[in-house]
Amino acid sequence: MLTSSEQINDEVLKQIETMGACYFDPMAIALALEIDKDLMRALMQDENSAAYRAYYKGFYTSEFEHRKSIIDLAKSGSSPAQTMVSNILEKAKLKLLDHG
Repeated sequence: MLTSSEQINDEVLKQIETMGACYFDPMAIALALEIDKDLMRALMQDENSAAYRAYYKGFYTSEFEHRKSIIDLAKSGSSPAQTMVSNILEKAKLKLLDHG
């Protein structure tokens, strides 16, 4: 059981990134990798922690790839994909208005 941030090495960070890319939530990752749940919560609340960055790098890289494939399908004429792109765009616009 990993109980301190000093135990989170490069191998663990890569696993966190990989599991984040598969959209696992941080508590599921903590369970799978035997990281103390309180430690994982603390790491996910600290935007400067390597674990936080690894998790979101995996999550957002995967989300990017997913969105890109939808956009590519939309450009190829897929009507369902075009609808999805419109929804993604509207949500992105709202998020920009909320967060600048």
